[in-house]
Amino acid sequence: MTISRNAWLAALGFHVAHLSKPSLPSAPVSTVMDSLTPMKLRFKIVEFFYDPDPVTVQVGGKVIWQNEDTIPHTATAKDGSFDTGTIEPGKLKSETFKQAGSYRYVCEIHPRMSGTVEVVEKDLS
Repeated sequence: MTISRNAWLAALGFHVAHLSKPSLPSAPVSTVMDSLTPMKLRFKIVEFFYDPDPVTVQVGGKVIWQNEDTIPHTATAKDGSFDTGTIEPGKLKSETFKQAGSYRYVCEIHPRMSGTVEVVEKDLS
């Protein structure tokens, strides 16, 4: 017998309605900052998702992860470039990004959780 992911999670007590992440149309990622690219962004960690995802910040910008879940999480770069350490429920951790690039990260405690920070250069023209 095969059990669906949602049925399995519901059996464990998770709220299935909140676990389905809507798919958004993909858009090209700019490699140059425009007037709308922020210097500081705040992620929420809610019900095993980083929200929003992905995000774009300019070089020198800060990303803040705020854990609004009921259990601890991390934000750990797959390439080892940053690690927030454990973020307890109700707490926050931040990282400042000094180089342009695409930074994929996961929760070390829950490896199926993943996100991306796109860091772009400021347009000096």
